[in-house]
Amino acid sequence: MRFLRASGNRGGAFVAAAALGIASLGGGVALASPSSGVEVQELGMVSVPFGMGDLTVGTDVTLRRIDVAPGGFTGWHWHEGMVYGYVAAGTLTRVFADCSEAQDPAGSVFQEVRGEDAVHQGVNRGDGVLTVFVVYTAERGEPSTIDAEAPACATES
Repeated sequence: MRFLRASGNRGGAFVAAAALGIASLGGGVALASPSSGVEVQELGMVSVPFGMGDLTVGTDVTLRRIDVAPGGFTGWHWHEGMVYGYVAAGTLTRVFADCSEAQDPAGSVFQEVRGEDAVHQGVNRGDGVLTVFVVYTAERGEPSTIDAEAPACATES
């Protein structure tokens, strides 16, 4: 299974807690490319000052709001660290390297699989703006998103 989904308010509470913890910090951000119709706002970033579960000292934890216009997409990419998301509006379609898909409607919480073998892209196939709040973890100073080539199945006619 490529993702986890939770229902109810627990996911919203998780994202809200993360936002409260780091929303006072700011900065710029870049997404994997090429992308189309994507706007990203970094809401905050903090480096973990002490070990917490799977997070080691110095892990960067970043919260971002990502808005994707109808027909927009993130571009193919993967993540070295863990990624947790909450779909606030619209439906996120995640397309994986084997061209299988997962749909996450508004109110869904998801977790991305990490590593080079987990190439994917996010797509908005809906009529309205897709809004996702995402928490990324990465080793200090390392990118949270790494560009990838489109898989063969995505370029076949």
